[in-house]
Amino acid sequence: MVGNGASIKFWSDCWLHGKTIAEDAPNMIQIIPKRAGKQRMVAQALHNRRWMSDIKGGSDSRGAGGVPANLFVDDFHLQHDIPNHHQWLLMGSGS
Repeated sequence: MVGNGASIKFWSDCWLHGKTIAEDAPNMIQIIPKRAGKQRMVAQALHNRRWMSDIKGGSDSRGAGGVPANLFVDDFHLQHDIPNHHQWLLMGSGS
C-alpha cells in the first residue's frame, strides 16, 4: 500500500493499481534512463510532475490503449502521514 511514497520506486515497483509503470506504459519505460528507473521514488516523482523530466530521447509517452501515461498518475494522491506498507507475494515455487 502506498502511503507517503518515500520508499517506493516510481518506475519499477508495483504501486499504481497493483502494477508497475512498465506494465501500463511499456514503450515509455524504454526511454527512461536506468539511473532514474532505479532511484526515483513515488513521492519525488509526483511532486510537481517531476517524473516527466525522467523521460529522455523519445516521443511516445502513451500508456495502455494509447492513453497518455500522466492520466494514470495524475489522479493518484499520497497519504503523507502514513508510511508505506510493502507486501511481497510468493511465487508458485514458494520462494
